[in-house]
Amino acid sequence: MDKKIIAIIAVAVIVIAGAAAFFMLNGDKNKDTNRNGENSDYGDETMYKGVMNVYGNANMDADIDSKDADFIKSIIDKKTSWNKTANPFADTNSDGVIDSKDLDQVNKLIKRTSGTVVRFVDGNDKISTATLPLSKIVMSGANGPELICLALGFTKNEVLMYDVFPNDPANPGSLFQNFKGVTAVSNVNLADYDATTSAGIPDAIIYNNYSDDSLTDEQLKKYADAGIALIPSKSMEGSIGDFALALGYLFDKVDKAKAFSNWCNKVIDKIDEATAKIKKSDYPSVLYWYGGQAAAGTGSVYNELLASMGATNIADWEGDYKVLNKDNCTWVLDYDPDYVFRTVGFFGYDTTEDALKTQFDNYGSMISQLNAYKEDRYVFVAGVLPQILRMAYLASYIHPTELGADFGNECHKELIQMYGIDYDVDKHPFIVDGKHWKS
Repeated sequence: MDKKIIAIIAVAVIVIAGAAAFFMLNGDKNKDTNRNGENSDYGDETMYKGVMNVYGNANMDADIDSKDADFIKSIIDKKTSWNKTANPFADTNSDGVIDSKDLDQVNKLIKRTSGTVVRFVDGNDKISTATLPLSKIVMSGANGPELICLALGFTKNEVLMYDVFPNDPANPGSLFQNFKGVTAVSNVNLADYDATTSAGIPDAIIYNNYSDDSLTDEQLKKYADAGIALIPSKSMEGSIGDFALALGYLFDKVDKAKAFSNWCNKVIDKIDEATAKIKKSDYPSVLYWYGGQAAAGTGSVYNELLASMGATNIADWEGDYKVLNKDNCTWVLDYDPDYVFRTVGFFGYDTTEDALKTQFDNYGSMISQLNAYKEDRYVFVAGVLPQILRMAYLASYIHPTELGADFGNECHKELIQMYGIDYDVDKHPFIVDGKHWKS
């Protein structure tokens, strides 16, 4: 996959002062966010971003508007031929033909007619449906659904319930300060319908895209019968900006969604520009350690993520990961990575220095014989951040000359502004190595 697509997962915003404002959104929040300038390669997911993945978006841009109606009418009138690969969303009902039914549907979408069933590509790259209007939601799963909902401007009036991480509903932390008074829980278990709807019946549940894998047909039917749309969120890889545009349409938050999609594109563009200056033969080697005990293999998304930030995965094992924990760590001595990156779930906005140091040392003891550890190139990055922001921090850490050592923090400040929360990014670290406690 192209690195411009793989790394995206996250959340965003606006504004850095002076020369640092290299990807300000001012003046372009309503622009077409498709970087490619054309849509002919839509079928290849490595070739597009900034596309609203809603059936009815006939011309494959960031809006559903009169241009889409004109596009469909042109096909019906045989003035334009329909390329199913280039413009699949012109077939609004996916019946294989473009006719008056498609035109009727897109006009309903433009007007946001109540009762209109919307077909869209969800976070699992499958076609889902939801019925307009949608407003009330449950956010299930930190780090993906919640962050994108924050970026799109959902408020406490729209959120019935949300997960907190770490698991302390009594103290949800800085990130959710705008949701004060909303029901917070330590785990929204989709398999438990009664618990999931205990705060009220939402229009939709936005959740991590892997958390419905085990739902039975009976469980799914309960949600369907209640009119609740289950919307898996694209959170860890893929075209997160595109998913945001679809979500923005569904919940009538298009401007926020465009700002987020644009931000994603510009962050990746900036990293691309920096890494293009580096020969691949000069990429540092990295062991990427995540999820408690997973060292990223060649089949992991982190394999491509590293390439996106100008680094090389040291893995020579296939699959998503190889276990790396205190009982299975001697194998790591066969490798000598330049860096060890460790994504840590609990590490975030309210983590104390003592707790951070304890975890840093606990994990570090498993790799203490590696040169990367001995030379302070063993790196913790906050797991509560969206993937795209983690990538910004790590890329600027290993390429400070090309990208700027403060790039991650600058991106983060933009993100905080988009979240609409009061937080000073500079007061707390989000990436640390051994030097952090030596200074």
